[in-house]
Amino acid sequence: MITFSFKQLRQVRSGCNSVAGRLACAVALVAVAMAAGCSSPEVPEAQPATEQGQPMSRDGAAPEEHVGETSRAMVIAVGEQVLLVNTETQAPYYPAIPEGGLTDVEGRPISPDQLAVGNVVEVTGNGIMLESYPGQYPGVTAIRVVEQGKPEDAQKYQALIDELAASGATEGAVPFASAAYRTETADASLLLEPAGYTWEMPDGTVDSQELNLTEADGSVTTSLNDARISDKTDVTVMFDVPAQGVAVTRMPLAATASGHAVDATAAEEAVECLLSGSDAAFSIQPDSLYVVSANFEAGQVIYAFVALPPRS
Repeated sequence: MITFSFKQLRQVRSGCNSVAGRLACAVALVAVAMAAGCSSPEVPEAQPATEQGQPMSRDGAAPEEHVGETSRAMVIAVGEQVLLVNTETQAPYYPAIPEGGLTDVEGRPISPDQLAVGNVVEVTGNGIMLESYPGQYPGVTAIRVVEQGKPEDAQKYQALIDELAASGATEGAVPFASAAYRTETADASLLLEPAGYTWEMPDGTVDSQELNLTEADGSVTTSLNDARISDKTDVTVMFDVPAQGVAVTRMPLAATASGHAVDATAAEEAVECLLSGSDAAFSIQPDSLYVVSANFEAGQVIYAFVALPPRS
């Protein structure tokens, strides 16, 4: 695995403080993120102990039964992503399609491309919807077609479909990511906003954002979302669009008066990850900063989050 380096981050940031350095910074960010790209481990028979959209269990086995909150939705779009509308709340969302957990009306496993507009499905998951529009539901454990329906049934949502198409809600946008994990008491998800990126827009222009993970006093920026865990925990990071390569780096944190700062006495380390499709599965531990560098067809994006002990 090619690792992502915090030292490289510091070198990139040092040249980005002036207007003249912004272009050089963008180019350097591309190089750093490309270096972070990694491919799936070559383990022919081994499979990640995870279902897409569901954290790994502690013993490495998938749960035998799908449990959690259940709701009904209608399929209103299929393609690169399946778009559902909750038939009760009328809220649109993108579900994570669980590997092996999508079945037809007879209970037989099917693939996402076998879904059709107008299908009514029963969705089971942890009930945690990420705050985006349309929403994202990473913690799905099962999707079952309960009514075949017909394409005409989805026509009542045509205004919504037109609105999403007009706004270009996902086309060309820098992708967000989400991290799903399981504690002893609950399933949890957190949204990972891009912390830095270099991205080619649909019109051919290149947009970039400087990577900044610390405040002026050296503490980790409070804008990073946190996973609250008590010990080593498995996590699955999912992306809005398919990632071509992912690398993860960990840096230990030390508590400070204002929060947490990167422990200057500790060494950064590469974190082993497994790819299932474009989802990255790896383990995290408390008091750590994690940087996830992902390569996409349109560019490179860096995400970050902290893992901290549960609040007392």
